[in-house]
Amino acid sequence: MGRSSKKTNIKKRSRGANPLILFLSGGLLAGLFYLPLSFLDRTEYIYSFFFRAWQIQGLNTCLFFVAIIAIIARNNQLRSEARVLELKIEDLPTISDGAAKKLLDTIPEELRETSCFRRLSELLRGYLHKEEVMTLNEELARRDRDEIDSGHLLLNSLRQIIPVLGFLGTVLGLSLGMVKFPEFVAASSSVESLRSILKDFAASLSVAFDTTLLALGYTIVIVLLASLLRRKEESMVAEVDEKARELIKKLKFRSELEYAGRPEENLEKWLDKWESRFSSVMQKFLDQLAT
Repeated sequence: MGRSSKKTNIKKRSRGANPLILFLSGGLLAGLFYLPLSFLDRTEYIYSFFFRAWQIQGLNTCLFFVAIIAIIARNNQLRSEARVLELKIEDLPTISDGAAKKLLDTIPEELRETSCFRRLSELLRGYLHKEEVMTLNEELARRDRDEIDSGHLLLNSLRQIIPVLGFLGTVLGLSLGMVKFPEFVAASSSVESLRSILKDFAASLSVAFDTTLLALGYTIVIVLLASLLRRKEESMVAEVDEKARELIKKLKFRSELEYAGRPEENLEKWLDKWESRFSSVMQKFLDQLAT
């Protein structure tokens, strides 16, 4: 029973935002971002920067907003989970079965699936099921750290895909420019026309590199924000570990009483046993002296 309950306690739960909702929201924000840009003069650099290779730039902008939404959503969730730090577990008396059940009932329903309150509730539940709470806490701590890694899988993927797409746009732009360049040079009839061709070619090259420039800018922002988020998550898990250890101190004393019996009764039994053995040994020693 204890083993099956432990497996249930350490079962992972997905708390991240729905990927479909994230991508739909990112696409919507990218569309809203491009809408005012479409009213700019086409001769302006900002217009050409986003629209000359709009397929790549638009896709990277969408993925960038997906990453930003995911970071904001996780950060807001951490704020609610941080409420566990308000618990004064060190002020609690020794926790009995009734107190453990009462503590479980006082945890808000909307926060029971957060990593903070979930750790404490599963420790209390394991305590009520006669599990080894120290071992259980170690497994729960590993689970929480694994969930941090799994929660960053999407962000890690996006910050790798975005620069790849930007570089792909640059390669395609260079490839198309180099294919047409010999034809334009062969068709030029004067030095002035050749200068015009070279000028247009240089402009096309600058547009090709714009995709990589935007992708690198997006990637830098994502990396910085994701690093700050991860540091905040790891700090929160460390705080939860401290609260869990404080809770275990309250449960450990009670568990020792339950499995070992009352201390004064054990002491009396030990003294009786020691007195009986001592008397027997002394009697044998006296008998040997008498003989």
